[in-house]
Amino acid sequence: MTPADFRRRLAVAALLAAASLALYGWAPRYRLVGDELLRNADFTAGLGGWQSGGDVVAAGGTATLRNTVADRIVDIDQRIADPVPGYYSFSAEARPEAVVRGPHRENAARLVLASIDAAGNARWENPHTVISLAGSRGWRRYSQVFSVPSESRAIWAIVQLYEATGTFAVRGLSVRRAEPIEAFTYASRALLGLWIVAGFWIVWPLLAAMRRDPSMALVVAVVLGIGIATQMPNSAKTALLLGVYDAA
Repeated sequence: MTPADFRRRLAVAALLAAASLALYGWAPRYRLVGDELLRNADFTAGLGGWQSGGDVVAAGGTATLRNTVADRIVDIDQRIADPVPGYYSFSAEARPEAVVRGPHRENAARLVLASIDAAGNARWENPHTVISLAGSRGWRRYSQVFSVPSESRAIWAIVQLYEATGTFAVRGLSVRRAEPIEAFTYASRALLGLWIVAGFWIVWPLLAAMRRDPSMALVVAVVLGIGIATQMPNSAKTALLLGVYDAA
């Protein structure tokens, strides 16, 4: 492969990576449908409609959780019965202050949306974490969409300091149904097809060049890594990052 061929293939890989980052980083994937499902989502009625445990105060549209004991859980939660199977969005503005993590990845300031099965058990094996924060930072809105399976009998919205100390403030909570945007689905499938076709075109001569120059293996690994990372679902990326955190 000539240097010009290599540059062309590298340019195509960079273009596809940029397109993937633009699509998955900025294009909306879901539209929200239906009414707000949380009761007293803005805390105008204090903690009415919410279950709470520990030091929690609701005032001025904000709920503030405080914890000073590392092995204690401070939380508010609300269950929404008989959800229609499909996708649900959980979003909120959140601000952690001096939050110190415990020894496990879940020991943090968290927003969680879990599915409850017919036996009343939370399906923790399914993706459920919107955020898991530590330290201090300003107000920011966080949002995540989760799939709720047909066997679910409720969904469980939780705000918590889970065996983590500090202060965690939230406002503007919302749980609503979500629907995939068809244009995004079509665009992501088309991009995946381009990655597959271009991947063979990019990698095949590099594999042949590896026999002459072993250093080309690094180039092949980078190209494959970029392609896989840009096409990996968000849930898989989150699980991978949490796994790295556990290993550390």
